[in-house]
Formats: sequence, structure tokens, C-alpha cells
Amino acid sequence: MEKSDPQLGPARGLIAKRLSMAEFDLTRIAPSAAAGRWVENYWVIEWDRGDKPVFQQENLPHPSAHLVLDPQAGSGLFGVQTKRFFYDLSGKGRVIGAKFRPGYLLPLWGQAVSTLTDTSETDLTPLDIDLVALETSFVALDPPSEMAEILDQHLAALEAPADQKAELANQLVHMVEADSELTRVSELAAQSGLNARQLQRLFAHYIGVSPKWVIDRYRMIEAVEAINQGEERSLTELAHRLGYFDQAHFTKTFSALIGRTPQQLLAQLA
Repeated sequence: MEKSDPQLGPARGLIAKRLSMAEFDLTRIAPSAAAGRWVENYWVIEWDRGDKPVFQQENLPHPSAHLVLDPQAGSGLFGVQTKRFFYDLSGKGRVIGAKFRPGYLLPLWGQAVSTLTDTSETDLTPLDIDLVALETSFVALDPPSEMAEILDQHLAALEAPADQKAELANQLVHMVEADSELTRVSELAAQSGLNARQLQRLFAHYIGVSPKWVIDRYRMIEAVEAINQGEERSLTELAHRLGYFDQAHFTKTFSALIGRTPQQLLAQLA
């Protein structure tokens, strides 16, 4: 089951979302105005599977870093994950995370976000965070949503110099997310006022991935959401809407990332 603050909208990127939501509870919480300088939302996942078999949850990560408290699999600051993300749910457990606004971790972290891509860090001195103490607090709290308040208070107190490049990077990521017809780096460069090389450097430094990766990822998230919503109309039409030359190219790209074809995912959800 998903519960989200109305201003956040529904979660996007969960593969086979209807099946996943039957296996765990997802709560998404908006940050305070002060913490919202850095944080897009907090999320809490809780599950109790008893003696049922392990459920492997899948999703397509967004171009965001996350501060995660996870007593089961390990806590830390996680950069953008470029592949499909898997998490095994077994027994009873809970995880909480703070999703940073794209671009806005760098002013706090003080180094290129690309150093975190596809990896994590447990020494959070730049964020003035004692990870062990935070995790201990999280384990002791009930309900765990109270941990969002503790995270929010800490992140709201952080200060960093104004960074116009962080704001630009954030705007460009959300521009790509909002416009499914924006399918080429050259189009994004034209709208940003930067040349392709400047755009590449900005994204590598502040987002941790290339602008092409961001464009391709949001096209795939859009495709997954269309299938999650049962859009069984022409996959050729969906492919063209997302900027693919033909259905065969779309299917090949989708299968390489999702591990099954669009038709197979539709059948799984049927």
C-alpha cells in the first residue's frame, strides 16, 4: 500500500507496481520548508512477510542521491544507481530514506556527486551525521515515520553557500522529467543555454550521471508507468511518443534494462 503526502503525487519507477504494493507499505513524507532546500521527500518502507518466501522488489532509480537507514542491508549515503535496483524482502523489516533534490547534495557534500554513483558512503562527516547513532534511533522508534522528523530537523539545520549551478542542474532534471518529448541532449543543451560539453560537466558534477542517462531513464520510467497503468494500446505508439525510432528499438532497450519485454510485463500484471 502506498501513502503519500498529496503534494508529492504517486511514486514513479516501481516495476510491476500493483504487485509490489501488495507486498510492502510505502509512506512518502514531504520535508519542512527549511529541509526542502535539499530534500525532495522522505520515504518509509515497512513489511511483514512472516514465513512467506522472499519477495524481490524492483524499481528504476531516479537521478537522486539518498540518505538511507537500513538495519537489514546497511545504511549510508547512496549515489545515483544506474541499473535496475533490487531489494529482497523477507521476514519483518523497515527502511527509511531521504531523497535529495537532484543537484543539491553537492553544496552539502562538497565534492562531485559522481564519486557516489553506483556506490555508497558511511562516513558522513560532511553532513555532520553520525550514521550509527541515527540508525540506533531508527531501530528504537515506533512508528518509524517519527524518524522522518529527526532527519528533517537535522537536514533543515544544514547550511551551504548559494549555488546557481545546483539550481540549474535541478531545473534541467525536472525539465526532462516533465517533458517526455524531450529526447535528445542537443535539445536540452539548447534550452539550457549551455553547449553539450558544459552540460556534460554540469551533470557529472552535480547529478552524478550524464544528461543522456537522465533522458533515457525518464523515458523508461514513463514506459513502466504506462504499463503499470494498464495502457495496452499500441506499443508502437508508446515507443514513438517516447522518441524511439520504432517498436523494435524500444523493446530492445526496455528488455535490456527491465529484464523482460513490455509485452511480458503487461502479461505479468494481467
